[in-house]
Amino acid sequence: MSINNDELKKCEDKLSFVVGKDSKGNIVRASFLELPHLLIAGATGTGKSPFVLTLLENLLKKNTKDELKVYIINPHEIEFKDYINCPQVAQNKVFSKPDEVIEVLETLCVEMKKRYELFANKDVSNYDEYNKKAKKKLAKIIVLIHEYNDYVLSDCKNKFFEYLLKLVMLSRAAGIHIVLATQRIYEQTITREILMQFPTKIAFAMRKEESKLILGNDDAEYLVCGRELIFKNDFNNDFYQRLESFFDFKEYNDSNSRYLFSREEVID
Repeated sequence: MSINNDELKKCEDKLSFVVGKDSKGNIVRASFLELPHLLIAGATGTGKSPFVLTLLENLLKKNTKDELKVYIINPHEIEFKDYINCPQVAQNKVFSKPDEVIEVLETLCVEMKKRYELFANKDVSNYDEYNKKAKKKLAKIIVLIHEYNDYVLSDCKNKFFEYLLKLVMLSRAAGIHIVLATQRIYEQTITREILMQFPTKIAFAMRKEESKLILGNDDAEYLVCGRELIFKNDFNNDFYQRLESFFDFKEYNDSNSRYLFSREEVID
């Protein structure tokens, strides 16, 4: 399955993204207008990374640099090389080294605090209310942390956890959302604290014990590798659905990336 540009344009919600297709052929979407944060998990080769790239492209196609800022955190810069020149991408780079990742998270905590001070001055309590009153609107911020475990297991893990937990607990009302993606699923790193702050989860194929940690059951063990996912959204009336995922992704990426970078009016 691939998602074409006409399908992307049908949804007016600029912070929506396509999750997959249900058994009746209906496209299922989610949106950061509603979701606080998002956890994406799956074993190597199951479709997790293509999904992350698709999500990113969904958002970049529909938002200008004044509407959206994306921080990309990933130990392997090459995966996102086609996107770093987009004006919405912070500093036009992928933050990969642990020390610069800590600096980014600390900067985001400071930005969150500044936003709450702005809200107080306008006598509002959140991002949406502020943007309705303010002449200069604030951009939504998406923090995409890919291969999360590489940082949790690094020498900077304590600082990483400290700033990450502060953000996931307090940042949603400030218009800052975290997307956490991982292929290695351990209780020591996907802690109860993390799971509580990520009520929305997308699971690709994984081992039984990993599925039980992420979903609370072993359903992800039986997914067709590379073709299916489970969308679990406890933030929205315990929504739970098995969906068809994006394939052939190479075909999708080859055709749609050219569209993205040729449409300056969309990404400027």
